[in-house]
Amino acid sequence: MKKIPPITELQDSTDCTASSGKVEQHIFTLHYIFKKATPLIFILTSFFFLLTACPTIYVGDSGEIIAAAYTLGIPHPPGYPLYIIVSKLMTFIPVGGIAFRVNLLAGLFAAIACSVLFLLLKSLKTLFHANYKDHIFEIISLLFVLVFAFSRTFWSQSVQAKGGLYTLNVLLILAVLLLIIKKRNFIVIGIISGLGLANHNTFAPVALLLFGCYYIELKKDQEAKSLKTICSTLAVSLLTAVFIYLYLFIRAKADPPMNWGDPSNFANLFHHIFRGQYGTVSEKTRSFEIFSGQAAWLFKNMSLQFTILPCLLAIPGLFYIYRKRKDYFFAFILIFLFLIFGLTLMSNFTMNAINLYMVEVFFVPAYMVLIIFAVFGTAEIYCKLPKFWNTALLAGLTGLTVFCTYSNYFYSDRSKNFFAYDYGINLLKSAEKQGILLVAGDNTAFSTTYLTMVEKKTPEYIIYDDYGLLLRNNDFALKKIPATDYLNRLNYIKNYLLTSGKPVCFVLGSHLHRDIYTVLSREYKALPSGLLFKVMKKTGKLNEFDYSELSFRGISDDKIYKDTMVKGIIAQYHYFFGEYLKVHGKQKEAEEHFKEANKYGEDDEQIQNMLGVSSQESGNASDAFEKAKKSVEIDPHSPEAWNNYGVALERTGNLKSALLAYQKAVSLDKNELQYLNNYAGACFNAGDAAEAVNTYLRISSINEKSVNYNGLGMSYIKIGKIAEAEAAYKKGLSFGGSYELYMGFANLYINNGKPSESIQYYTEALKINPAGENAYNNMGIAYLKLNNTTQGEKMFLKAVEVNPKFIEGYVNLVKVCYSTGRKDEALKICNKILSIDPKNNFALSVIPQLKK
Repeated sequence: MKKIPPITELQDSTDCTASSGKVEQHIFTLHYIFKKATPLIFILTSFFFLLTACPTIYVGDSGEIIAAAYTLGIPHPPGYPLYIIVSKLMTFIPVGGIAFRVNLLAGLFAAIACSVLFLLLKSLKTLFHANYKDHIFEIISLLFVLVFAFSRTFWSQSVQAKGGLYTLNVLLILAVLLLIIKKRNFIVIGIISGLGLANHNTFAPVALLLFGCYYIELKKDQEAKSLKTICSTLAVSLLTAVFIYLYLFIRAKADPPMNWGDPSNFANLFHHIFRGQYGTVSEKTRSFEIFSGQAAWLFKNMSLQFTILPCLLAIPGLFYIYRKRKDYFFAFILIFLFLIFGLTLMSNFTMNAINLYMVEVFFVPAYMVLIIFAVFGTAEIYCKLPKFWNTALLAGLTGLTVFCTYSNYFYSDRSKNFFAYDYGINLLKSAEKQGILLVAGDNTAFSTTYLTMVEKKTPEYIIYDDYGLLLRNNDFALKKIPATDYLNRLNYIKNYLLTSGKPVCFVLGSHLHRDIYTVLSREYKALPSGLLFKVMKKTGKLNEFDYSELSFRGISDDKIYKDTMVKGIIAQYHYFFGEYLKVHGKQKEAEEHFKEANKYGEDDEQIQNMLGVSSQESGNASDAFEKAKKSVEIDPHSPEAWNNYGVALERTGNLKSALLAYQKAVSLDKNELQYLNNYAGACFNAGDAAEAVNTYLRISSINEKSVNYNGLGMSYIKIGKIAEAEAAYKKGLSFGGSYELYMGFANLYINNGKPSESIQYYTEALKINPAGENAYNNMGIAYLKLNNTTQGEKMFLKAVEVNPKFIEGYVNLVKVCYSTGRKDEALKICNKILSIDPKNNFALSVIPQLKK
């Protein structure tokens, strides 16, 4: 009797019609080709990834990752220990520079991932008992694997170091799923899963879903100990991850050059691994409107990867998988939904260019799952179409592969991209020799980190970052401050910089930048020098800077793609050159560069903020307001944007809205002194002196040297607490006098019956600002109260001398002349007032009396 084949080997409805004789003649050839397809995929994709690889560091985290690998250091949370260790091995390959070698690793993982995806598709075909003729499934799989390989985001991540984290993530997800389907030993599955956990945090929830697939397979095989096996696999996975994460603890003990967060104790270690500095789940406001906007962007971005066609072909693929294996259908759907919507809910990303640029890489695994659906959908359609349409379908799919490769080549090609490297070099050229450079933000901090730690470019500089987490880890005093005590580390570095006696330069966006414009403005100013701001005393003068010394490779080359962060660098070039020209009195030329900065930084909240500040300084209040408003629209979660918006609103007279803007800034960053001082000042101006006092006292509890003591003193006066006001002024003067502080203290005395004491402080104010007309005027009033009319008149004359349009000084001179019987002089002064202000009520009312 003929043996009946097992049910799993029976042909199902997916069988295509028998192949033609012509095709059968080539069956052996096709079989041979597809037997070698996996290495062919690896070679082909590797070629393109190598061809388009970045020759040096790229924008963003690339420089930091490469420097961490080279020094076996610890980068930003969660530390990426697996990738750092493997990247270190790549640095020994004698090909190109260190950065290029680590960039190649991203392409290597990507090429292997594409090969594993092909193997996974073949295994899923077997799992679903699909029986396709003439290797049609392999042909479709091969073409779709190439579509995925040359999709926009995956390809662009395959050519630079930071992208290797995401290509490795895809590889490990595929590897675990393939091992589950192949029914490999639970120890192997656990180890690979552990590698995934040690690579990137987003692997953790995916791993749980993959273990669900594993449980399905174990139950299908009626394995009695399926739950126990799953638990054992999970244990192996966790042990593997813990073992690799111990790298952070061990290396931190060795005090490497890069030691972010100093995870040399278990508290810091857990804080680092679980991203305590950033938080795992976003606390930003959620709503259906926000989520729907994010979802719309996701689907649009998905179609940009490889057109809408794979998305449409995925639909019949889902139906096919549902019909064949409902358990896997639900498992895959859950994985896909988490990779799309789960990550969206967790990150709750802001819909602006910078944030979208940062988060798009997280969705690459979702695109990979979509490709799996599309392969089965296409194969299902192929089997139901007549021969002519089959040929057309394959031709169209081949065309899609070619189209994706061609259209995404420009987007992904980094082979001539030197923007980040040149930017770092330009920063160092802008810094003062034998001085200190303060960096902040990814592009500035990580490019200089690479140049410092890998290429040893900066022996003549001392470089700090805002919190001392990345650079200057050999500062002994800084090491004593816990790595998680960000505020004290920030204050220590600022104080060190300002008291070091060395020239200090800082980048756009550093905390020192904000303070120079606010709490430190009484003593310091910041002027542009190259691509940096130089800290100077109020009386300091800026030296000439030769911008021709800087390198601007590729900026005007339209054949080189410029992504969002590259545009940010170009915008900074124009902004700083514009500021430099403005300081040197070349406003017209400066405006041309500001226009270019606005063009390249139209979606950059920081650039819009700084252009707004520049417009405010130039007296263009309307443009300042528009730029500040746009900054808030670009990033409604930026405290800096809300603060500057508040300043713009206050200067246009909209105090009520300004208060709301300052409140928003403070709610987003509760310890930023600039925002608190601005909020307190607005409260005082709005008549809420009590709230102003409370806010100033809150500032004092954070850093008593940063309080606006003049504002605190005036607020105390407003609520009738004169003794407290006097104490506030004295406390402020103990930290160093300013014109405003001396004026406020003097005004307190003159208004409370102490004219002699007030004269003392007006005199001190004039030492700081000899052109202070208000100080001369108020001192004149003090002399009048002391019955010294002669000295009082001298002060009023001095006030109008330093400011010939100072009406209040002229008014007081009229009163002195009238009281001493000099009506003719008083009349002349009144006419002078009317020449300045023809509608001046005082002059108009006094003149008739003087003519009698």
